[in-house]
Amino acid sequence: MSGDTRRETDHQPGLRGGSECHEGHGEAAAASRPRLPPDLAEKEAEKLRQRFARISKAAGLYRTPQKRRLPFVALIILAFLAGFLAVLVQPHLPPTIVLRHYAAAPNCGLARLVKLAPARRGEPGYWPRHDADNDGIACEPVPSTNVD
Repeated sequence: MSGDTRRETDHQPGLRGGSECHEGHGEAAAASRPRLPPDLAEKEAEKLRQRFARISKAAGLYRTPQKRRLPFVALIILAFLAGFLAVLVQPHLPPTIVLRHYAAAPNCGLARLVKLAPARRGEPGYWPRHDADNDGIACEPVPSTNVD
C-alpha cells in the first residue's frame, strides 16, 4: 500500500470523493461549459418549469397561488359570518356586549380584559367552564394572601 488513501471513485468526475479531485466541478468547469443563447436558455428553463409543474400536479403537490389563498379567505368569511350570527342570536343585548361576551369565552384573563368578570350565571361573560366551584359566579377574584 503506497500511503494514498483515496478511493477509486475519487478519480471519477461527477462523483463525490476526495478533496483532491476537482475535475468537472466548480467555477472552472462552469466557465468551460458552452453557454446557451439567451432565448434558448429561456426555452429550456420554461420546459423545466412546465415539467416540474406537471410532475408536481401528478403527485398532488402543486397548488396555484389562488388555491393557496382559498382556505384563508374562507376562514375570514366564516369568522365574519359567525360574528354576525352571534349578534343576531342575542337580539336582547347590544351588539358590543354580545361581542364582549364571546371575547370572554377562552379564559378569565380575557373576561377581565373586556370588563365582564366576575360574571353571575345568566349575565354576559358567564361561561360554566370559568366557574370553578359551581357557585354561579365565574372568574371570581382570588382572595389575597397578604400576611402582615
